[in-house]
Amino acid sequence: MMTNRGLIILAGVIWFGVGIMLNAFAIRWFGQLTRAEIIWAISLGIIIGVLKVIFIFKKLIDKNILRIKKINGKAPWWKFQRPGAYYLIFGMMALGIFLRTTGIVAKKYLAPVYIGVGLALALGSIFYFKAALNLKK
Repeated sequence: MMTNRGLIILAGVIWFGVGIMLNAFAIRWFGQLTRAEIIWAISLGIIIGVLKVIFIFKKLIDKNILRIKKINGKAPWWKFQRPGAYYLIFGMMALGIFLRTTGIVAKKYLAPVYIGVGLALALGSIFYFKAALNLKK
C-alpha cells in the first residue's frame, strides 16, 4: 500500500522511465539512418514532444494528480493510474510493438514519434515530481 505522495512519485518514475526507454529505441535506430534523417528525427521529435506535453499530457497529468490526492489513506500501487488508463496504455504498447517489429513503418519515420512521445513522457514526469514535493503531509 502506498501514500498519495508515493503514488505520485511512482507515476513520475514510470513516466520518466518509459520516456527514456522510447528514446533509447530511437537512438538504436540511428545506425540505420543518414545524418540528415537523424537531424530530422531529433528536430521533429523535439517539436512533437513539447507540443504533446503542453497540449495533451499536462491536462492528463493534472487530472491524475488531483485523482490521487483525493484518495483517502493508502492505496495499492496500481492506483497511480485510473483503471481505464490501463486499456489505453496496453493499446499504445501493442501498437508500438507491432509497428517496431513488423517493419510496416520505416525506422526513419518511427524515430521522431518515439523521440517525441519519449520526450513528452520524460518532461511530464517533472510535473509529477513537483506535485509530490508540494504535497502537504
